[in-house]
Amino acid sequence: MRRYFDLVLQQEMLLIIVLEDTSMERVVVTLFKTSQFNRYLKEPGL
Repeated sequence: MRRYFDLVLQQEMLLIIVLEDTSMERVVVTLFKTSQFNRYLKEPGL
């Protein structure tokens, strides 16, 4: 997870990336952005 400021939306967003690691490769399973920090962050300020 990473916070960033979206210039198009003019607001802070949270980018969430789900990866699957194997011994040979790293695969992106899914990624999405959201403005719902409380839903995905358990501790404030992360």
